[in-house]
Amino acid sequence: MAGLTAGPARTDVESPVGRTALVEAAFEAIDHGVGVLDADLNVVVCNRRFLELLDCPPSGLGVGDPWEAFIRRVAQVEVIAGEGGDNVQSMLARARRAEPHWMEWSRADGTVIELRCRPLDGGGLLAICSDISDRRRDEQEAREREQRLVLAVESISAGFSVFDADDRLVLCNSHYKDHYPGIADLIRPGVTFEEIVRTASKRDIVADAAEDGEHWVDARLAQHRAPAGPIVQRQSDGRWIQIDEKKAEDGATVAVFTDVTNLKRREEALNQAIREKDAVLAEFNAVMDTIEYGVLFLGPDLCARITNHAFGKFFEFPAELLARRANIREFLESSHERGFYRITDAEFPAYADQRIAAIAAGDIAPVDLSLADGRVFQFQCKSLPDGGRMLTYFDITEHKRTEAALRDSEQRFRDFAAASSDWFWEMGPDLRFSFISEPMETWTQVPPSQVLGRTREELGRGSLDEKAWRRHLDDINAHRPFKNFRYPVKRIDGSEMWMSTSGVPVFAPDGSFRGYRGSASNINAEVQRERELREARDQAERALFDLKKTQTSLVHAEKLALLGQLVAGIAHEIKNPLNFVNNFSALCIDLLDDLRGLLGDALAGLDADVRADAEEVLMTLGGNLRKIGEHGARADGIVRSMLAHSREGPGERRAADINAVVEESLNLAYHGARASDPSFNVTLERDYGADAGAVEIIPQDVSRVLLNLFTNGFHATHERLKRDGDAAYRPTLRVSTRRTDGAVDIRVRDNGTGIPPAVADKIFTPFFTTKPAGEGTGLGLSLSYDIVVHQHKGRLEVETSPGEFTEFTVRLPADTGTACE
Repeated sequence: MAGLTAGPARTDVESPVGRTALVEAAFEAIDHGVGVLDADLNVVVCNRRFLELLDCPPSGLGVGDPWEAFIRRVAQVEVIAGEGGDNVQSMLARARRAEPHWMEWSRADGTVIELRCRPLDGGGLLAICSDISDRRRDEQEAREREQRLVLAVESISAGFSVFDADDRLVLCNSHYKDHYPGIADLIRPGVTFEEIVRTASKRDIVADAAEDGEHWVDARLAQHRAPAGPIVQRQSDGRWIQIDEKKAEDGATVAVFTDVTNLKRREEALNQAIREKDAVLAEFNAVMDTIEYGVLFLGPDLCARITNHAFGKFFEFPAELLARRANIREFLESSHERGFYRITDAEFPAYADQRIAAIAAGDIAPVDLSLADGRVFQFQCKSLPDGGRMLTYFDITEHKRTEAALRDSEQRFRDFAAASSDWFWEMGPDLRFSFISEPMETWTQVPPSQVLGRTREELGRGSLDEKAWRRHLDDINAHRPFKNFRYPVKRIDGSEMWMSTSGVPVFAPDGSFRGYRGSASNINAEVQRERELREARDQAERALFDLKKTQTSLVHAEKLALLGQLVAGIAHEIKNPLNFVNNFSALCIDLLDDLRGLLGDALAGLDADVRADAEEVLMTLGGNLRKIGEHGARADGIVRSMLAHSREGPGERRAADINAVVEESLNLAYHGARASDPSFNVTLERDYGADAGAVEIIPQDVSRVLLNLFTNGFHATHERLKRDGDAAYRPTLRVSTRRTDGAVDIRVRDNGTGIPPAVADKIFTPFFTTKPAGEGTGLGLSLSYDIVVHQHKGRLEVETSPGEFTEFTVRLPADTGTACE
């Protein structure tokens, strides 16, 4: 063996040589490679297995060689540091520090070698080299088997877990954690089952543990240690988990967890449906025994399944017949034997066959079944989904008697209604017409089909006053009686017919409202007489009003005539002194000029200040005299206009400057308005066309027209100012003249109240005025129209917008004898 010193051959084990041989033999017989290193890390001794496993040739490394050479050789082959093992550098460093270390590598033939070294007392190392290929293969196969097991467990759709004999978790799949998300962080290999259960109780995972957690924990542990079949566990989140646990032979516990929430819900729904079915069945039986009509349920074979108390009572069937599943023929025979049917014994078989065939055929609509004792039943048959039949018998004897009495009463009522000239009507509880007698159509030409089924409100009020109509509807809706309510109806020929109706509400004995009954009559003649009387009265009142209005207008016209005479007289009286004022002002101006010439030398010799004062006085005096002359001339023009306006009789037609006539009339109207009302003010806008020129007219008549238009415009602007009170409103009168197409247009536009459309066509009518009585005669625009249209062959037109403006246009022909188109 390499590394051991050879000595003399001795077999005596007591001798050193013998003991050495035994050690050598034992050393070589070891299946592991063994090597001893001294403190300097040189190989002291090693066996062949050591060199074989290190893949060292016999002539290569051996005893006495440094340990690093062995390790470097391994590094030159293929070194694989095992999990937690060392690489070459780390192993050398640990060897020098006399620390335990190990490493693995794989040889070219796939053999896996493990080398472990540990320090020896007194220095040096013991190196053991082993072939661990089989162990590594077994470990790999075990890992692969475990991986396959894990995959198989994970593929299970239910939760799966394995606890060992000590109740520690060995294996589980993800579905097990999914079933318990509240403790998923705790579920890991090694955790005890008791720890899982107690944590689930503390975290309120399981609903059953909410009331008494300790009791639930003890019970769950007992179930786990001795499984006795599946258990169902309700979770706090509403889910249900079924747990199936089995004990293995080695004491381990295997458990499968299945989510049975949907199954539990279906079970609960089924149980609820069963409970509801039982309740409905109990109610059905109670109803069947309390209803007043007989009920018989037959199976598909037409044998009795269910009968109620009323069915047996109606036909007095024997108890034993009702107790067993008798067929329909037996019931018919029993009734016939006791004389309930009005047929003979010979007729009964055919009658029974006919009844049974009709029932077997299917549904039978309600029909009356008359018995020999005078009772009448309403019989009906209904097919059931399972092929059976439900027969019902409703005693309508009293109902039939009542119907007959009602028919007689109704016929009497109809006879009375037909004999009356009025007509009768009825309303139901819903206030819809349910009956109308024949005379209504005769008088109104309205067919009953247009009235029946409709309410009074749906029929409409026609030309009736809204307030009276609403009052009538309030009476009907409040179920109050009404009398002589008058309303119109449109007939087919388009005429209107007036009716008077009265009605009383009808109430049942229990106080509930049953509807209305009433009558109606034709009051056309009465309404016509009232209309004639009303129209005669209105005509008389209108005639009286027109008479008073005409009287007021005549008085006002007389006052205006007297005022015109007064104005003419005053104007004549003012004319003379006004002439003196005008003449003397002109004379004084001439005298003042002569005085300034006479005093020229005298003024030059005065002191400069005195001369300046004297000249200023002379200048002021001259200015005042000229102002007097100007205003005197203006006053003279006004007086002449007043005289011309008040002159009676036809004037003389002559050529007159239109712009001058318009300006003179505008000044006269403005100053007249200011004289009558000092607070009056209006903005005058003038737009005189230079080409207006002269026109053959009667100046005083045209002036009257313009004065009337200007005065009306001033009145309209003043009224709007008083009505609106708008500080931003600016009363304005605009006057313009233009010559166009052989005529001269004079436009007078104001921004006053305007003329309402209803009276715009009447403003040129004599005695028509929109002003209050006493403020206008209604003749101004009428006379103006005659002057412009008839005297001058012109045109007088108006354009207006209520609340915005009014514009009059006077068109006068430029050539005498021609008329404006």
